[in-house]
Amino acid sequence: TAGAGAACTGLEQLVLVAVRDVTTGSPWTLQGTSECLTPAQQLPFDPARLQATVDDYFQRIPLPLPGLRAAPADNAVVNLPEIVSADAPKRTTFTINVAPFPTVTIDASVRWLWDFGDGESLTTSTSGRAYSAADPDSTHYLTHTYRKANPGWRLSVTSVWTATYTVAGMPGTRTVTGEVQRTSTRSLAAADYAGTLTGN
Repeated sequence: TAGAGAACTGLEQLVLVAVRDVTTGSPWTLQGTSECLTPAQQLPFDPARLQATVDDYFQRIPLPLPGLRAAPADNAVVNLPEIVSADAPKRTTFTINVAPFPTVTIDASVRWLWDFGDGESLTTSTSGRAYSAADPDSTHYLTHTYRKANPGWRLSVTSVWTATYTVAGMPGTRTVTGEVQRTSTRSLAAADYAGTLTGN
C-alpha cells in the first residue's frame, strides 16, 4: 500500500523503496516517501541503448539497389521524353528481436532522387513504372527530356530510406536516426535525329 508521497498522473507509476539486511533478516525499512516513475524510468532496459541498437540495425539492413531502367533503353532522343523508372521495394517492414529488448518493428519509407547527368535532377515519392506498349502515352510515366546530344549522360537514381519504429508493449512511434541511401548508375547516350530538308 502506498504511503504518503507524490500524487502520480497519466502513465506514471507510484513506487516505494525499502531496504533490509539479508544477513540478519532485519525487517524492511522504507527509504523516504513514495515516488512517481515515468514510463521510461519503469522500463527494464535503457531507452537510449534501445535507440542506438535500432539505429545500428537500420544501417546494416541489406536494402536493395533501386534497379534503374530507361526507355528507349539504348539511347535517349533529344527533345523527346525519356521514360525512367526504378524497382519499388518489395519489403519495407523489418522486425528486431534482440535481448533484453522487446520486439521492435521498423517501418521504412523511400523517396527517389534522380540525377539525369545534364544538370537536371528530380525528387519523387514513387519509383515510376516501366514502359508498356499497351500504354504509349508518355504523360503516364516519369520522364526527362534531354536537350543536347551526348555519347553518355550519367543517369542515376538514389533510393533514400528513412524509418520509424514501434516497441512491443509500449505506446507511440519513434524515429530511427539517420537515413540509408542506395544508388544505381548507368550511362545513357542522347542522339539528335533532327530532320534535314534537301532539294529534289
